[in-house]
This record gives sequence, C-alpha cells and structure tokens, in this order.
Amino acid sequence: MKLYIFVTSNRPDQYLNSIVHCIEKGARSVVFIQVKDIQLDQVQLNLLRTDVYTLLQNLSEGSYKYLEGSRKDAVVNLAAEYNPEELAKLKARYKLHLSDNIDWKVERLQYSDLRQYISKLATKDSIIDVTSVSKAYIGDIFACSLLENIVNYVLLSYLLSLTSIDLGKL
Repeated sequence: MKLYIFVTSNRPDQYLNSIVHCIEKGARSVVFIQVKDIQLDQVQLNLLRTDVYTLLQNLSEGSYKYLEGSRKDAVVNLAAEYNPEELAKLKARYKLHLSDNIDWKVERLQYSDLRQYISKLATKDSIIDVTSVSKAYIGDIFACSLLENIVNYVLLSYLLSLTSIDLGKL
C-alpha cells in the first residue's frame, strides 16, 4: 500500500499523524506530491521528507525539536510532558515507523496533469492524503478522485478526526 500526500507547506508536523496512521494500517511507501502552480510557493520536497523523518527519529528518542518558527532548533524533552509509561509507549510507537521497509519519495506534477496523475492511482493500492493541502487544491483533488472512480481512501482529518472514508460508499 502507498500513501500519496499532497503537500502545500514545508511544515513537517502537519503530515506526521496521517503518515503514522497509514503506516500502522500497512502503507510501505510514502510519496510527498506537490502540484506545481503559481498560486502557492514551492515546497522544498527533499527537505520536507528529511524533516518528517527527523521528527519521527526525535520522537522515538523522547524529544521534540522545533524545525521552524521563532523556536527553531529548540528541543523539548518529552520526559517533562509525559509520565515514564506514556513516554515509553510514545517512543516505541514512533520507533516502529523508522523501518527500512518504508520507501520515502517526492514527486512534482503540473496542475494540468493532476487528473491524469490521480487516474494512475486508481489502479494501485493507494491512499490519497489531503489532510493538510491548501484549500486552493483540495476540491480539485477530491473531484479528480471522484471522476476517476477511486474507491480507495482519502484522509480528511481536519474534517473527520483522522477517519478514513471509502469514496465508493458516498
């Protein structure tokens, strides 16, 4: 199973929950996708991939490092936030997601190729994640998914509390 994440921001935190959720559900590939367009700034996809992986590593070691903003490079020891049992569970959970069995990729596509790209995902064991995508693209991605009769899952955590919905049942 592959997780395709449409990204519109360099902030790694917003992608972490869906990645963890989907890996736990069997995803073995994570693909960060950016639609190239003049509407939004370009995401540094390779840096984003690295930052997400670094965030997972830090959490598996019991710390959280701010990767941007006014607290950039500040490190929070999670032992101050969690009791020892909760911290051990948290570290173990994130450590599982650092497996060499997960393939991390980045892809860019032109806006004009969006429907064609999504149509190729319909034939694969795919999850399309629009959890953190800009509202400039969410409707287009969702519409293309419906037009291509994709019955796989689309994560809409900001609307449905990280619930996977089956488009075939809508």
